[in-house]
Amino acid sequence: QRPPEHEATEHYGQRFRGRDVTIVDVGANAGVFSLPILTSSATTTVAVFFEPNPEMAARLRTNLGLNDIAGAHVIEAAVGDRKGAATLCFPPKKNLGEAKIGVSTDATQSIEVPMTPLLDALVGLGLQKIDLLKVDIEGLEDKALVPFLKTAPPGLLPQEIYFEDVHSDQWELDLMSTLAAAGYVLKRRFGHNAAYVLGDASSNLNQDID
Repeated sequence: QRPPEHEATEHYGQRFRGRDVTIVDVGANAGVFSLPILTSSATTTVAVFFEPNPEMAARLRTNLGLNDIAGAHVIEAAVGDRKGAATLCFPPKKNLGEAKIGVSTDATQSIEVPMTPLLDALVGLGLQKIDLLKVDIEGLEDKALVPFLKTAPPGLLPQEIYFEDVHSDQWELDLMSTLAAAGYVLKRRFGHNAAYVLGDASSNLNQDID
């Protein structure tokens, strides 16, 4: 059975094939989304992964090694609107892919993890560009993206942002208005995920939305 990310990873894998790109994956899990893209891009591609769950971060590092992907940055922290500690809660069946930051009444287990604003974590890495920023953090997409889009220098604004918007009813910050103000427009959808492109990258917009 194909994972839910299959259509998107196939799309980006073809788009970035052989190219030197920079990918930032927030809520990386074991790398299901980004690994197929990285294996088709150039060996000089830069990848930054954020995964707060130690167990999933370990699996991610194993998968990077199995796919001979060197030089990737794995940051074991949640991404949010502040720096400090946060509680990572697991659902009753302990589906590690659905762990969520914050207090949960139905959580059967929780651990404390570090949290960092996205820009703070990226500044020290010396990134010159971001071709693709993927965010899948179970309803906290607004907390990760809004502060970043409002404070990142123009050169560090991603060319494309792919994020899960099915949890938009949980957002506290106006992510849609922030995206528009930063110059992003919707390019296409992949199920519960939306892909927004920056500025001139949207020249073929009408052909891609489905």
